[in-house]
Amino acid sequence: MQVSQKQVKIKELLLFQGTIKQSLTLSDNEGFGLSLDINSSFLVCATLNGCLKMWDLSRREAKSHAHPKYLSEHITNFGEVISARVNSNATKVGVLVAHSNLIPDPKLYIWDVENDVILYFNFSSGKNDQDDSCSVPPNSARSDRGHDSKAALLKADISGRVAVTHAWDKEEPRLMVVEARLVPGTERADIRHQLGPGSPSLPPPPGQGQQTQANTIVVSLFVLEDQGVIVHDSSPVQDDIVKLLALNVPHYYLLKNPNESLEDLVERKMLRDFAGLEMTDRKTKDAIVNFSIYLSIGNMDEAFKSIKSIKSEHVWENMARMCVVTKRLDVAAICLGNMGHAAGARAVRKAIKSKEEPNVQAAILAVHLNMLEEAEKLLMGCGRYDMLNRLYQDSGQWNKALDVCESKDRIHLRNTYYNYAKHLEAMGDLRTAVPMYERSGTHKFEVP
Repeated sequence: MQVSQKQVKIKELLLFQGTIKQSLTLSDNEGFGLSLDINSSFLVCATLNGCLKMWDLSRREAKSHAHPKYLSEHITNFGEVISARVNSNATKVGVLVAHSNLIPDPKLYIWDVENDVILYFNFSSGKNDQDDSCSVPPNSARSDRGHDSKAALLKADISGRVAVTHAWDKEEPRLMVVEARLVPGTERADIRHQLGPGSPSLPPPPGQGQQTQANTIVVSLFVLEDQGVIVHDSSPVQDDIVKLLALNVPHYYLLKNPNESLEDLVERKMLRDFAGLEMTDRKTKDAIVNFSIYLSIGNMDEAFKSIKSIKSEHVWENMARMCVVTKRLDVAAICLGNMGHAAGARAVRKAIKSKEEPNVQAAILAVHLNMLEEAEKLLMGCGRYDMLNRLYQDSGQWNKALDVCESKDRIHLRNTYYNYAKHLEAMGDLRTAVPMYERSGTHKFEVP
């Protein structure tokens, strides 16, 4: 496939040579072709005049799909198209553009082909195009009314950036990923001006805030009919990554810098909520995608309905493990129940009723899934050294338990010495147990 001035040439590859199968002509009004993208059996071409034109390649000859769309009629201060990507069923086209001064627009534009409207998600403010009303899904990046602080954290992480690359999934037409980078200082003033008066201020550049943001992140988005563009998750990208390449659930693919990587140049990363789906069938994948969508917009009833058909215990276990990261214990209880993990499900429901902070609840879940390192990090992060001490004792890490109680949990110091002494006595190490009894203050009646 190639663009040649006002023609799009479709070539049929034969070994290392190509023969022209068909030429698709662009009119003078549409302008010269700038970029091409193909997904499934659909081709989109973006032109110099800001025109988007699509073809259906499923038949012997390419057939025009939908009418051309002129972006300059919908985007103020339009300069040129940077890239255009079509989803798997050609119902949406994602577009990145530059302004007339050639500074990249921080918005990701979505052409909804069926409704013939232009949606957008603004990476400079972390908001989509819809008004901030009660109908805004609670887990969208622009809402502060989410189930917990996750939405606010997503918004803080995303805002102040500009989208540089994006990709749709090869099968799921509602899911896409976007590579977004922090805006350099010289361009931040331009983006602030775009936000207009009354808009939220941008987060400080790295080094000036309380916490340094990653320079580049990958944001997964759902593009829905009623709710518009909804943020699913964001994850930081290492400095040796050059660009985002593609998305194919459950993975997205990144290109590494060949000068810094001596191994494979392509890195594969897992999307949140999709762990363990590598070997599953299409029906299971669709169920997990629907579950993730409903979870993102806060529709818990439909979320649980969408995963009732899953029979694989392996998928349920991986979903439960992901709940440790997302801190969704309501979802974890369902997963543990389907795994037949009665003790874990009971402990999780008890943790939810206890009204403990999310990190503590997630740590309890992690312990029952034998994710001790994750539980340790969660308890240290929220300063619950009493529970961390107990975790070390129950897992036989007595040296760590003693270190924690001597420095952070002194109220349980004597109790920890006593429990350690009982452990040593049970192990037959009486010589070491005696001084532990003495330190606990129970040596007068407990020393064997």
